[in-house]
Parts: sequence; C-alpha cells; structure tokens
Amino acid sequence: MACRAAAAIALAILLDACASTGPVAEALLTPAQDVITTGRVVFEQRENGIRVVAHVAGLGAGTYGMHLHEKADCSVAVDTRVPALSMAISDAYGNAKFDAVVPGLTLQGDKSIAGKVVTVRTAPGPHLACGVVVKQ
Repeated sequence: MACRAAAAIALAILLDACASTGPVAEALLTPAQDVITTGRVVFEQRENGIRVVAHVAGLGAGTYGMHLHEKADCSVAVDTRVPALSMAISDAYGNAKFDAVVPGLTLQGDKSIAGKVVTVRTAPGPHLACGVVVKQ
C-alpha cells in the first residue's frame, strides 16, 4: 500500500513538471514608495494559458490582487479597470501566495506578456509592489 502511495505521488510530480509546455518568465517585485512589499512572480506557459505563481512578503492583513499592465513602467498610475490575474489573502506574517492558471495569456509571439508590468495592490488602492515580466 505504501509503495502505491509513493508511486502515485511520484507520478503526480512528474505530470506537473510535464504540464509546463513552453517558455518561462519572471518578475521581481520591488516596493512602491513608502512600503516594504517585495516578491517574485514566475510565469509558465501552459497549453491552456499561463500559470502564475507568486510569493509576496511585507503585506498588511487583507486581500490583494495581482494585475498585469500594458506599460513597462512601474511609475505609471494604476488603471483600476485592469482585471486581477489572481487574488490572495495575506497570512499573519504578511505573506501571500498567488497560484492560478490564467487563460488567454501567452509568453510567445506578438501577444506575449514579456516586457509588461505586474503589480500587487489592495482594491481599491495604489500598487504596493511592481516588476517587469522578463522572459528567461
């Protein structure tokens, strides 16, 4: 029985590793003015979109959204009409993990998100951290 469980876990890990079907990109989140929020966002191309995994630290208690913006400039004002890539609630230590597959996004071709800005913010409110998506 233990052997079957170990085999099932190993298979699940292998299948998850195989699920990434293409390029990877990363954004290092730097704090906005007067905050200490930082983090790292990894973007993995999947068949059905992009998997977005982020670890963010230095947050207060609350719910946060991660947003993708057209401009590659963190100083640009927040556009409140930009939909959230993912939502997360911070833990007691000010950390949040975002993990979602976002359909319709790509790291390839003319519609690539490489070079765009990803932000973390409360809703409504200014961005707390920002980083440019860089293809690896």
